[in-house]
Amino acid sequence: MQTVAFASSFLERADYDGAARTLTVHFDDGSIYRYSDVPPEVFAGFGRAKAGPGILFNNTIRGQFRFVRLTPFKARRNARPAEPAASPTPATPPVAIACQTPEQMDKRKRKLVSVALEAVSYDAEKKCLVLYFDSKHVYLYGNVPLQVYQRLLAPGPDPGSYFNAAVRNNHNYPAQRLH
Repeated sequence: MQTVAFASSFLERADYDGAARTLTVHFDDGSIYRYSDVPPEVFAGFGRAKAGPGILFNNTIRGQFRFVRLTPFKARRNARPAEPAASPTPATPPVAIACQTPEQMDKRKRKLVSVALEAVSYDAEKKCLVLYFDSKHVYLYGNVPLQVYQRLLAPGPDPGSYFNAAVRNNHNYPAQRLH
């Protein structure tokens, strides 16, 4: 068994069993997944990844190999949910986001298949996006175009990766933590 530890935004470590050709990936939210029929050169790529292990994982492993989740869906340890951009400085008043009430937005909730995100809801009229994290944190984002919501729901790579790249620190989408 070979192990590599990561300093990554969402990966903690990976264990590779060459004889069984299985890759066990430990995520920073406590979830653990085992991927089957992984060639040794894929695991070796973690040591050579110039762009970082998270990008290598998303581009080379996620969606490419059969997997099974080894931890229950609600198991959490050392959870570090993705946070929106840093809160405004005291000199900058917080931006008011005019959306439906959280209860109304909850009725529109759609489940996601993601490492960190549990669900999403969207109000197209007011361009409000609500993200429900596995950690039970809930964030509201304003001024979000419909295409962003549609991309979060689209099949393909983990919607959490898209969230981190397109929404998380985008100053065009003011954020507010609901709980």
